[in-house]
Amino acid sequence: MAGKPAAVVFLGILVILLIFAATTGESRRLHITKHVALFDPSTLCKNATQYAKLCERVASREVDGIRVTSPATLVEASVATAINSAEKVSAQVASLMKSSSDDYKGIMGSALQACKESYDSTIDALQQSQTLIKDRGSHDDLMTQLSAASTFVTTCSDSLAEVGEVSYPPEKAHSLLDRLVSNSLDLGAKLNSHNEKKLA
Repeated sequence: MAGKPAAVVFLGILVILLIFAATTGESRRLHITKHVALFDPSTLCKNATQYAKLCERVASREVDGIRVTSPATLVEASVATAINSAEKVSAQVASLMKSSSDDYKGIMGSALQACKESYDSTIDALQQSQTLIKDRGSHDDLMTQLSAASTFVTTCSDSLAEVGEVSYPPEKAHSLLDRLVSNSLDLGAKLNSHNEKKLA
């Protein structure tokens, strides 16, 4: 009989330990969930990019099924938005090149051709960037592709500068693309050298 109270005490202690373990595990899960939910893209946008408001707008909505929950997904969303922008402005330029208007011939025609090629190259570089992010590829390769995209957009800007005062209908679309690519490059630089989904 003497062993019975001891057994009851042992069982009581065991139950308390099990409850404590379960509570601790739940607390850890809640802490992890809270940590994930606390990612604030606006802070990263303000600290890392030249066009913070644009960055915040991109982060506030789902882009091509991408939800912004980390620095890496913010870069991915920014790149996806830039791809969509580049495709639209490339289509606009292609339409102008088919126009019979004299406004889009001569030096402007040459500029349009240069911009069309630049936009198509920009799209290719951004798509390769997107693949590198999804596959968690080399950070150096990611930065190479984003830098190339930025260079291609600048090539179009330089071609337009040579035209002078002639109106460029997709000017606003071009400016938006330039800013999106700039933000993508700035955000990409914040991913660490192993391309993990956290800040460098």
